[in-house]
Amino acid sequence: MHRSHPAPRCPCRAGACTPGAPLNCEDNNPCTADSCGPNGCIHTPVADGTSCSDGDACNGSETCEQGRCAPGTPLVCDDRNACTTDACDPATGCFTKPLPDGTSCSDGRFCNGDEICRAGACTAGTPPSCDDRNPCTVDTCDEARKACVNLPAGDSETAAGPDGACNTADDNLALFGPDGKCGTGDDGRGDGLCDPVDNCPAAFNQDQRDSDRDGLGDACDPTPCASSIVLSLPDGVRGFPGGRVTIPARLSDVTGQGVLSADLQVDYNPAVLHATGATAGGLASSCTVTPNLSSPGMAIISLFCSADLAGGGDLIEIGFDVVGVLGQGSPLHLARGTLNEGSPSACLDDGTFVIPAAADIRGRIVYYRDNVTSAEPSAKPVPGAIVGLAGTGPGAPDASTSDGTGAFAFTTKPLGERYTITPNKADDFRGAVSSFDAALNAQAVVGLITLTPNQLLAADVSGNGTISSFDSALIAQFAVGLITQFPVAARLGSDWFMVPVPASVPNQSVNPPLPSAAVQGNISYTPLATPASGQDFLAGLFGDISGNYVSGSFGSPASAPMVASSLTAAGESARQPAGLGRTSTGPLLRVSSVTAGPGQTIRVEVTATGVDRAVAFDLALRYDPRVVRPLQVEAGKAAARFTVSANLAEPGVARIGLFDSRPLGGPGAIAVITFEVAGRSGEQSALGLEASVDEGRIAAAVREGRVRVRPRR
Repeated sequence: MHRSHPAPRCPCRAGACTPGAPLNCEDNNPCTADSCGPNGCIHTPVADGTSCSDGDACNGSETCEQGRCAPGTPLVCDDRNACTTDACDPATGCFTKPLPDGTSCSDGRFCNGDEICRAGACTAGTPPSCDDRNPCTVDTCDEARKACVNLPAGDSETAAGPDGACNTADDNLALFGPDGKCGTGDDGRGDGLCDPVDNCPAAFNQDQRDSDRDGLGDACDPTPCASSIVLSLPDGVRGFPGGRVTIPARLSDVTGQGVLSADLQVDYNPAVLHATGATAGGLASSCTVTPNLSSPGMAIISLFCSADLAGGGDLIEIGFDVVGVLGQGSPLHLARGTLNEGSPSACLDDGTFVIPAAADIRGRIVYYRDNVTSAEPSAKPVPGAIVGLAGTGPGAPDASTSDGTGAFAFTTKPLGERYTITPNKADDFRGAVSSFDAALNAQAVVGLITLTPNQLLAADVSGNGTISSFDSALIAQFAVGLITQFPVAARLGSDWFMVPVPASVPNQSVNPPLPSAAVQGNISYTPLATPASGQDFLAGLFGDISGNYVSGSFGSPASAPMVASSLTAAGESARQPAGLGRTSTGPLLRVSSVTAGPGQTIRVEVTATGVDRAVAFDLALRYDPRVVRPLQVEAGKAAARFTVSANLAEPGVARIGLFDSRPLGGPGAIAVITFEVAGRSGEQSALGLEASVDEGRIAAAVREGRVRVRPRR
């Protein structure tokens, strides 16, 4: 609209017309161009979309619409990080500040500990230890009750046989109570020993300590040891098959007792342990030790010193090879322990050795989303992921690669040890990232669609903890090969994010991925207490917002194959998607044909019809590089508002991506490619097109074009 003000009339002075004051046509509206015409001021609206920013980045980017400055979309500065404060600077936009280290960022779960902030990132807490050191209870953390729960393991317990450990093959079933099982009413205190063989059934005393050897356990004996001196072997020594352990014989304080010698006999299970040597411990470092280890299951050791022992500590250290298997154990019985031929006297305290039982950790990795049904999770397996296992037990670190069904496994991992499993995977995009994903992100940024939490992980390819138009730009560049790795993948060390979704097991800690802090999703066991199956993960490729990845073992390549043009005998393109028939009445992409002379510059158009609702195009235009050379790519008139990404680096193919948050809306040119004609007169180049519209959601036929080089005029 043109608006004007009347010109002032010319005043007369001394019979002459004198000039008046010029009009000030500035209307202080940045969305009009102000000028003065014969009839007064003119205020012409500038082109829609022209910036009229007020300089405040926080309230968005204002643009002109029909001569008025329309407000922009205010920035949303929430980075979804509990360890930062988010604010907006009018000059620079969003910024964050880390909260002080030690600030709580708890997720409200008791069993994974209290998370705290460190350097602006929420770090995992320390899970509570629910281990009551009772092998005959199942120790778990109850999230609902916010407390540890230690429940009897029921009928799985058995009374310890000759090896001194529960749940092994030598346990004495004849000693069980009336129901023939231990761990019900026959084990009154739940210490793993049925009352008929428990030396103190009134108290929990799984070690069965009896220092004065009177048959009454120390827990029930008012005078467990007549002497103040105790010679003992440790309880609960742990070892693993094929390993070695050193077990000390310890002496309490003997200062002033005149102790110059000791004679010991230690009995053990030779099917579990094999004694290899004995040396003086720290308490007797200057003394002489003589061992006799010739009899399996028996270590006879003598020690003598040139000066009285003073203090307490390790008297003798006995070395053993572990020859048993997982789940076995052995008593460590002091059959004899004499100091100075019996004076002073000493109470003897036996010990135990256990090879922990083992269990498997198993799970499956599937893709996070199905692009056809929009279901999460999908049924698509993810093979080739490397699942790393870290921990304290033998065989760690370890790794397992997911198979064609997505399954992985770690077998025979000792119980009672701490483990963490973390999957990772590199590359294997299989065309899953396209311009359509850039369009989906653009729609989400402005609020046209809402992404799921897993889609937000896929969309944040910059790795800053939020999504923006910058992520759309990176996805568009990746789709045409201008970049080969997203920033988030470089930070995380993986092209994939892994979301743990395991079945619940005791002592389990589930840690979701936090790519902005370079943390991959993982599952921890502190410790592993039972077999752990169903320890599953959802996997996703960064950039694949639609979820159209399909593994090679599951089916065809990830995205729907690009529809390609091909020549008939007459030189016309003929290929269409199945179901469209022989005529081009449905969606169609067509490449124009041009005839030009050598050295000329030409413009080739790719036009689209029947694809009004499309928001993304992925094109590969193939040509003969001896005949034409591409110079640039721009959006066509029908796709003028679309963002264009092009890769012209590979001779013979121009890769082009176009996307926008709004549909195309109508037919016309979507891309214009400028070529220089390099061929000689009479030569020609087919312009073959491969195309995918909205990742194949719109099935479009394609028609190729041709460049013919005419003779010079």
